[in-house]
Amino acid sequence: MSHLAVFKSNRQKRWAWSWPLAALILLLFCQPLTANEDLFPGPGRAQADADYAAGRYEQARSGYETWLEYNPRDHEAWFRLGNLYTQLVQPMDALTAYRKAQLLKPEDGRAWHNMGMLYLRLALESYDNLRRNVPADDPLVPYAEQVLGGILDLVGQRLQPSEGPTLKPLPAE
Repeated sequence: MSHLAVFKSNRQKRWAWSWPLAALILLLFCQPLTANEDLFPGPGRAQADADYAAGRYEQARSGYETWLEYNPRDHEAWFRLGNLYTQLVQPMDALTAYRKAQLLKPEDGRAWHNMGMLYLRLALESYDNLRRNVPADDPLVPYAEQVLGGILDLVGQRLQPSEGPTLKPLPAE
């Protein structure tokens, strides 16, 4: 047997073993990572859920934020974090959290609904600030009052002359 034939034979044997090994490594690295409470350095999602249910919004917010650092694909945690930011009057953070929940699970209508309600709140606040801060003879004031009335009709409330707009809190679940 020539040296060339032995070389080819050994090379074929090496390749025969390398493909299954490469496939095994690929499977191990491509396997979806799941949340493991044992590896999580903190009280965990269960504690954040309990704080959320008990109305301890600051503790729940902190718990979900920490949880999501290690489990960024947890749709429900992003949704609840959006609700918490809304309750804590942090609308831009709430919009970001709802958007992440939507990206992970677009078929869940709760995040879409709460995001829409939050946009309505922001629109109400903006038009109400225009009405309160811009001189009454500005041509945008009547338009702002018309838009305010339309939004309030849409959400089923009326604007009283002496009050600013108010909306009921977003649903927690």
